[in-house]
Amino acid sequence: MGSRSERRAALLIFCLSALAYGYFVYRGPHHNPDSRLALTYSLVERGSLAVDPYAGTTLDLAYHRGHYYTDKAPGVSFWLAPLYAGLRLVLPPALIDLAHEPGQDRFIVRYLLTWLGIGLPAALFNAALFRWLGRFRAAVAPRLALSLAFALGSPMYPFAVSAFGHVPAAICLGAAFMLVAGGPLPAPSWRRCLAVGCLLGTAVAMEYPSAVGGAIVAAGLLWRLRAHRHVWSLGASLAAGAAVPLAAVGLYHWAAFGSPFTPGYAYLLPGTEYARAQATGLLGVAWPDPRVALELLAGPRRGLLPVAPWLLLAIPGAVLWWRARRHRAAAVGAAAVFGASLAINSGYALWHGGASWGPRHLVPSLPFLAFLALPGAARWPRLAWLLAMVSAAITTAGVATRTLPGPDVASPLADALWPAVLGGAVTNNWGQLLGLAGWRGLVPLGLLAALLTAWAAGLPRSAGWLAVAVWTLLAIARLDRSYLDYSEGYYLYLGARLAAGARLYADVASTQPPLLPVLNSLLWRLQPDVWLPRLAALAGYALAALLAGRLAARITGDRRAPTVATTLATLLPLGA
Repeated sequence: MGSRSERRAALLIFCLSALAYGYFVYRGPHHNPDSRLALTYSLVERGSLAVDPYAGTTLDLAYHRGHYYTDKAPGVSFWLAPLYAGLRLVLPPALIDLAHEPGQDRFIVRYLLTWLGIGLPAALFNAALFRWLGRFRAAVAPRLALSLAFALGSPMYPFAVSAFGHVPAAICLGAAFMLVAGGPLPAPSWRRCLAVGCLLGTAVAMEYPSAVGGAIVAAGLLWRLRAHRHVWSLGASLAAGAAVPLAAVGLYHWAAFGSPFTPGYAYLLPGTEYARAQATGLLGVAWPDPRVALELLAGPRRGLLPVAPWLLLAIPGAVLWWRARRHRAAAVGAAAVFGASLAINSGYALWHGGASWGPRHLVPSLPFLAFLALPGAARWPRLAWLLAMVSAAITTAGVATRTLPGPDVASPLADALWPAVLGGAVTNNWGQLLGLAGWRGLVPLGLLAALLTAWAAGLPRSAGWLAVAVWTLLAIARLDRSYLDYSEGYYLYLGARLAAGARLYADVASTQPPLLPVLNSLLWRLQPDVWLPRLAALAGYALAALLAGRLAARITGDRRAPTVATTLATLLPLGA
């Protein structure tokens, strides 16, 4: 695949990411992001570091010398401040007045700040990650699967739609790693070293624990430059780049808390669980706990692999990098960053991260895991696509239902996500403007994603499956519970009786084959309604149309046959 395919794939990643990150509009309190945004509001509206007027909107606060402050790293707040100042110039006055009211839900302002200030930069980073991985593997398909899994099938997604600091920190650390790793270091210059240092310092400003990963990336760059004749001046440029954002953080600490080395965590509201946790170890971090580390990797409560199974590829990928030798140093550095993040998280008193989708404190290290997974995705591309689709489905369901389970939920997938999925507990989204409630609200998202994917792959070769996707999604949007066809009602009756414990052909008289009644009974046990059986029927319709295209390709050998056969198989039943 040539450069045109490469450009289209990168643009597809950006568009799908931007679309997904902006599709849901959350309402209600969200303490961690609201604490950061409180400082943004205060900086622009009051020119103050104290967040006293907004203290009632969040529980994540520091209290010092009679004033409330955010207890978070200030990087996100300062990053979003110019954007908020610009929005105040263009938003309707009524919306700005509403944002000034104490206790009001600033959901539109918060949505715009998050999508424009975090979601779109994250989408750009996802596309850049795809292009950068091309330095190591030329094939587009496995890189595309990996990049989409990273963007839409990992904790990057749920934390890119909220103003946490983890995604901005991941962007900064990942971008710095891209400048350091990958082939011979191109013409090392003070500008490159300055940029790397600035990115690493900014990562710390976004999330304090990023300092350890940033130090590892900086050490990797200095190691690569060790034989350069200007290594000392380049190292000074690296330090100077990091000093600028770090000095800004120190000045903020000094102005708010009286010392450049004292963060807001030192002045948490006393008596809370959070304050007690921060009082242990170094800002709450003690020695790593292997049992907690295992839970963070694969446990049912906060495991990374259950919510993003594509990351399993990082295990054989790391072995393949080691054997290849050429990029062994980059692989060791990536593994070291992730290992350090895991060690810090496992030693943290509140390691579960409160209400979270997976281990949120590991999000800044996810770009490094994507790099480690690349050889595995290139060797087993079909497996990579399968894991990517499963991961994206799980994560999208979590974002759509705003499933951020607390630490008391033993198995978020089984105890929180699955009930929300069956209950249709879909949060606010743009599909609701078209009157599409519940899961129907995701139909516009699916249609736009299908159109973008078909464009990237080439409309002539994608027309068949695009027709299947469009008509299936439109059918889902029109699904209705208010009627029953005669034959459909008969099979649903059989399924309901079997689900209640009756025996087919014994307790229930029937002349029909057992497959469909048994399938309906299984679906009825999950949710006693016509919704799941009708979705299963639509899935069968779509698979039959796709199978018609495959058969046409096998029988005729004509390149146009699959498109024609799939399209006809999609459209002809509509007239029946």
